[in-house]
Amino acid sequence: MAELHVGAGFALKTLAQAAAVAKSGDVVIVHAGVYAAGFRPPAGTTWVAADAGQVVIDGGWKGGNLSPADANGYGVMVSAAGVTLRDFEVRNIAGRGVVIGPGGDGLVLEDFEIHHTFSGGLACNGSGKAIADIAIRRGHVHDISLSGRWRETPVSGCFLFKDANNLLVEDVLIERGHGEGIAAGFRSTGVVFRRVTVRDTTHLAMYVANCATDVLVEDCVVYQTGLAEFRQGDGDVGAGYVVGDEVAEGKDANRPHSENVTLRRCVAVNCSGALQVRNGTKVKNGLLDGYDTRIQNLTVERCTFVGGSHAAGVGAGENDQGAKVRGVVRDCVMAFDVLQPGGVQAKVTAPGVRLEGNFWTAGVPAGLPASNQALRSAALVAPLATVADGFSIDNYRPVAGGPLDGAGIGALEPLPVEPPVDPPPDPEPAVDWAALRTLAAEATAEVVTASQALDAAVRVQQVLENRIREYELAAEGGEE
Repeated sequence: MAELHVGAGFALKTLAQAAAVAKSGDVVIVHAGVYAAGFRPPAGTTWVAADAGQVVIDGGWKGGNLSPADANGYGVMVSAAGVTLRDFEVRNIAGRGVVIGPGGDGLVLEDFEIHHTFSGGLACNGSGKAIADIAIRRGHVHDISLSGRWRETPVSGCFLFKDANNLLVEDVLIERGHGEGIAAGFRSTGVVFRRVTVRDTTHLAMYVANCATDVLVEDCVVYQTGLAEFRQGDGDVGAGYVVGDEVAEGKDANRPHSENVTLRRCVAVNCSGALQVRNGTKVKNGLLDGYDTRIQNLTVERCTFVGGSHAAGVGAGENDQGAKVRGVVRDCVMAFDVLQPGGVQAKVTAPGVRLEGNFWTAGVPAGLPASNQALRSAALVAPLATVADGFSIDNYRPVAGGPLDGAGIGALEPLPVEPPVDPPPDPEPAVDWAALRTLAAEATAEVVTASQALDAAVRVQQVLENRIREYELAAEGGEE
């Protein structure tokens, strides 16, 4: 194992030069600078910026349309196992920022920024061969899938995973993209999205599962502020959380259906459908098109869904190919007081999808079980706040001491109530040091005077005692 250095002033000037000599186990320290895109790290190597935020991989794309051939570029291609990348910025890519291809198992990507890409931010696609053990942490992905400005492209999106097994994405912000925000896609299994925030995407914010199994989505937040550039053709904003197995044709016909999917403690605000289980097919160009969702174990619990939708706030369609859909939506807060024209709180046509123990601030929709309850919107801090004026997650917290405080309902806890602060004590009066010094001097003078008087009194007493003794002696002599 060796430590290599890359950058101005070192023997290795470029990432390509370092990649040509780095071996498994080597740690490559990349010093501040702008480096060319098209970087392919070799297996088992660790690449770390010497100074966080100072290492940039730049593809030189400055915006504008591209031909399909030119749009396939990348900033970083990981197709070798055991690679770690930390503290890198990838930008201006005529294609995708980071691509994980077959063989890229064990990638660790941390503390990164990806932005201004034509096709997408990150794509993991094994093309039918699983890519395993990927960990992606602490990233900011923005201004992505920008092809939507110039020409219609597939909505593969900003953060896309296909054939990804044992995948973790946490503490990532994805914003301002013309594709889907993040997607657990075809043949992926063992997927965890945790503390991921997605905002302002033209298409849906989070594809919780599209032919993916064993998916856990926890503590995530999605919202749409309504930016004009990221609205759809009909003027609507993108959807929130979606489960939907797209119909497969050709080589993808054998992909599995989504199963064992859990959405927990998540928030959706001002989306075109906070939660959707999509279903329904049609024939297009002689082929079946649409959604063939057959999930049997969907759990949505302790989420907070806030309105703004043109569609159903919560929607779940039955499969029209004969398969049934089953799942439960429970212990959620449904704050759909404000909906766009045509919007409804819930449209659930799949009998196997149960809504249990939820709280509805605009009244319980007809036909739901008695465990659903009505709740005033005042139980939350400010659920009717306008997102376009600024988003604050605290608006959707339960009011401290209110009916949801400690009830185990919804995604968020109340803000802690700070104990009252004792008032500060009255300030001590200012000390007049000059007056104290004068007083001390006077007291000293008085002590000196008193001491002198005492000495004089003692001397007088001694004189008197001596005279008295003399008289006594004289008297005694006369008698003799």
